[in-house]
Amino acid sequence: MKYSFKELFDLSKMQKLINEFSRFTSISLSIISMDGDVLICSGWQRICSQFHMQDPQARKECLKSNTKIRREFKKGVPFVIYNCPHGLVDASFPIVIAGKHLASLVSGQIFLEPPDKAKEKLFKEQARKFGFDEALYLKLFSEIPVFTEEKFRSVLLFLAQIVQIITQLGTSRLNVLEAEKRLKLCETKLKSSFKESAEALHISHLASLGELSAGVVHEINNPIAGIISIAEILVDQFHKLGGDKKIPERIVHEGERIANIVKNMLSFATDKKDERNFVYIYDILKLTLELVEKQIIKDGIKLSVNILSDLPGINACSQEIQQVFFNIISNARYALKKKYPTPHENKIFEIKGKVIISEEKKYVRLIFYDRGLGIPRDFLDKVTDPFFSTKPRGEGTGLGLSISHGIIEAHGGKLLFESKEGEYTKVMVDLPIHKVPNPEEKL
Repeated sequence: MKYSFKELFDLSKMQKLINEFSRFTSISLSIISMDGDVLICSGWQRICSQFHMQDPQARKECLKSNTKIRREFKKGVPFVIYNCPHGLVDASFPIVIAGKHLASLVSGQIFLEPPDKAKEKLFKEQARKFGFDEALYLKLFSEIPVFTEEKFRSVLLFLAQIVQIITQLGTSRLNVLEAEKRLKLCETKLKSSFKESAEALHISHLASLGELSAGVVHEINNPIAGIISIAEILVDQFHKLGGDKKIPERIVHEGERIANIVKNMLSFATDKKDERNFVYIYDILKLTLELVEKQIIKDGIKLSVNILSDLPGINACSQEIQQVFFNIISNARYALKKKYPTPHENKIFEIKGKVIISEEKKYVRLIFYDRGLGIPRDFLDKVTDPFFSTKPRGEGTGLGLSISHGIIEAHGGKLLFESKEGEYTKVMVDLPIHKVPNPEEKL
């Protein structure tokens, strides 16, 4: 057991209890740790509080005596009555919890018979030994209460019951703390297991979706290629006949745009995990936006992108980073649509990019800023926990940001959040800059 007495008990409540005990009995009561520290005390005789515990040498003798008594405790004996080194009668009770002696309850500072001349002489000599004010010391000596042994033992038997209750409470508290400790450990393991299972399940679903999407994309690609080819023939024919080329040229343009979207979908759906290459974050974002920009505009959201195309490159798996961007953009769209179901001047989604230095390392930072619902302050630390979602039940899995956080961390980056409920959310993606392999590699 690694807990101290102070960690198992509320000392302030115990102090109130022993204050009442001392007030009714005129007997002192203390709980002293195994290190000799007085944890709580009440009803001390003034001769002890003003002299014995104030003088370093006298105090040392008291603590030495307490230590000796603790060693003499016998199993099954509830308490020990003894004479303290300064001539008073005390009793000590071991407080043992889970087999460990944590502290002792000490009571007494009394006489068991009226002091005689010999006892008074002993205290006079004691005053001279420690250099105490003899007159005051003897005055306080005369205040020490006298109990018959029978009465003192009856009080001690009552205290033995109190110590038994303290022991039971301490054992119960210890069991609670140990259970909480085990529960916390299990929770950590369970969260880790859930996260791994969730990510594996999500990746499995993505893989299945990827295979399906790839097949569909290939099926779409072939007729689109045919449409573009026919439209190009029509352009030539219209040119030869001197007709208006705008219609067939528009067909070619729209066909090429569809083909480009299909190409991006194929790239996003294809499983190329762990294949990291030198890439530019601007290019990844551009591909992502080509997939969702029309939906953003359809939602009545004003999109503002302010990123330099010549931001430094990174070493990354494009599909994974694209997945992160897709999750962040989807969350922003949701927040803006919920806050502004109809067109509004503040229905704005901004994306910015810049280079930052953090802990002496350079990063490319993308900032996604929406003026949507915002995130409650109490939830900010939980948004990347597996299965945690601020969306109503059935509208979110709680996995998107958890997986995104894992992807960015695996790339040596950071996923950071700032938000104010009801006003805005800012998501920052920091990815470490990677040295360009060839200055002429980017066209």
